[in-house]
Order: sequence, then C-alpha cells, then structure tokens
Amino acid sequence: MPMSLKLRIAVIMVVLIVLVSVDQVTKSLARSMLSESAVLSYVGDTMRLQLGFNAGATLNLGAWLPDTARTLIFTFGAAIALGGFFIYLVITRSLRRDVFLALCLVLAGGLGNLFDRIFNGGVVTDFMNIGIGPIRSGIFNVADMAITGGGLFLLGHALWQRHATAPQNS
Repeated sequence: MPMSLKLRIAVIMVVLIVLVSVDQVTKSLARSMLSESAVLSYVGDTMRLQLGFNAGATLNLGAWLPDTARTLIFTFGAAIALGGFFIYLVITRSLRRDVFLALCLVLAGGLGNLFDRIFNGGVVTDFMNIGIGPIRSGIFNVADMAITGGGLFLLGHALWQRHATAPQNS
C-alpha cells in the first residue's frame, strides 16, 4: 500500500531532522575537540578519530579544482540535485518503504554535507577512520555513513531484484 503524501513528508522530515542534527552536532564536537595532527585510536586501532577537512567529494575527489568550480559543483550543483531528490521522494508514491527509507538516508547525508559546505567555508568536516592495520578507510563523518548505508542497501536491493527476476536455468 502506497504511503500518503502527509506520511511521506513526515518520514522525510523526521529522517532529515534527526540525521542532519546528529551529523552537525558530531562535526561541531569534532572541530572543538580533535586536531588535524593528533590521532585518537580505539578498539585496537580499528577506529581512529582525527579532524580532517574535505574540499572535494568522496576521498577529496575534485579538491584540486579552482574555488569557483568547487562551489558551483559541490555547493550549487549539490543543492539543485538534493532539491530534485527531495521533490522525487515527495511525489513518487510507488516506492517500497525500505527503498524510500534508504533514499531518505542518502538525502539526509547529502544535506548534512551541503550544510557543512555552506556554513564551513566550502569544506566538509570529517573525523572518523576505520580499518585493520594498513587497510584503512578514508576519513568520513555521520553524513557519509548515511549516504553509504542507504547506497549499499539500494545496491543490495537492486542486485536481489535482478537475481529474483532472472530466468532460472534447469
């Protein structure tokens, strides 16, 4: 059964408010309590906390671009894309609820990082890193976790749907 418009908007708003708030609070705490030069290590060095600032996209992709290009792409371009994404979530009635929630996570993560760019001089605050030994992730934040979690769910869902609808050879 499709969700009503009011319910879709309510779910979107709750996910956005909760995730963007948690993201912004954790980034603020990171900026006030961590440093770019000191690394705090936990759980046998599996989790590290270290302040970082990302002027580009994932793994600093595009950070080398001139300021004007970065602003156009990562601030204005992202704002337009997220606005379209929000409208899509509001008007599309046929999405499964789990897919709808995964898309809300991606939207919330994108919005959290967009707020950072707007209010933090065009950069995104990152502060977490996970890994084992020399195999480590890039430095990330709560918004990145929402984007990644929603994206991985959507990828898994698409692969499962493809497998479930593929003809079976006997």
